[in-house]
Amino acid sequence: TRYYELIPYVSVKCDADYADILRKAASGSVSDSVFEKSFRSIIPEIAGVELSNRISLPKEAAAIKAKRPAASAIWNLDAIGAYDARYYGSGKGASIAIIDTGVDYSHTLLSARFGGETGYDFGKNDDDPMDQNGHGTHVAGIAASEGYGVAPGCDLYAVRILDENGSG
Repeated sequence: TRYYELIPYVSVKCDADYADILRKAASGSVSDSVFEKSFRSIIPEIAGVELSNRISLPKEAAAIKAKRPAASAIWNLDAIGAYDARYYGSGKGASIAIIDTGVDYSHTLLSARFGGETGYDFGKNDDDPMDQNGHGTHVAGIAASEGYGVAPGCDLYAVRILDENGSG
């Protein structure tokens, strides 16, 4: 729930039952298989579980900060905890379909997310889902743009179902 710039800690709040399981996992008394795969790697890093059920994870502050763009650029994503999630993974191996007005797959911050296929345009029934409105590109940027996206390591596919007016 907290990211500390000057102290190398991350604070997470959880309920008492989960805190107890974390205490046991940190001491080796519980198998880490009860945790999501992306969470398992931090179990050995748990420095302590306080009575308030806050978990301290010591990390180099610079490494954490490097994964977070400037606050002015991410206020909306920061509000939903998106960059806290990026601390545990980049989206590599995930595929995301943006079902919208298409996506500008040539955009400099997005083009690396598209592989051999860009997607499909259901309005024109072809394989060129170029965005004529901008909304789908905006959504794709939130999902995967270089430097600002929630999952910058994912693969993107554009599925255009809305026209240039955003209607479909």
